[in-house]
Amino acid sequence: MYEIEQTSDIQQHAMRRRMEDGSPVPDHEWHANLGRLLDEWRPGSRPEFHPGLSVRQDDGAVRTVLCAGPHFALERWSAGPAAPLSYRFSTVRILTNAGAPVTVTAGRWTGLLDRARTLLLPAALGEVRIQGPADVLIGYVPEPAHDIRVPLLAAGHGPAAVAALGEGLGPR
Repeated sequence: MYEIEQTSDIQQHAMRRRMEDGSPVPDHEWHANLGRLLDEWRPGSRPEFHPGLSVRQDDGAVRTVLCAGPHFALERWSAGPAAPLSYRFSTVRILTNAGAPVTVTAGRWTGLLDRARTLLLPAALGEVRIQGPADVLIGYVPEPAHDIRVPLLAAGHGPAAVAALGEGLGPR
């Protein structure tokens, strides 16, 4: 499971104690939280599993868009040992290693990124290089048309397949 959370001062949960400090939640607040959670509960059918849409890059790396929408995208990038995976970006990225340890170069820093470890890559870096074999997850806030829809359609994926990745990806 891969969970990314946005920082927020809004909290609503079913626990009897506060997550910040373990103090008890008063009964009236707890019952109100339960009511709001039940109001948000959507017990209907869930989306079917989607393995993502893959695009082979010029350097042999494979980019697989797993899910995307206006507020978040998650991609899996894989590359063999021959050439480093070079990934360019202009907004902040979250890089998580899903495979064997890899050597990452970001700006002037080079280091080993073990399996299940994550780096926050500031936009100012502009590029990260990962010596493969690599199997990494990259999370970011996309511009859906530019980052997702256009490249996937250009790679031959149909509009329905692209729209199935998440909210806001249907035809315009």
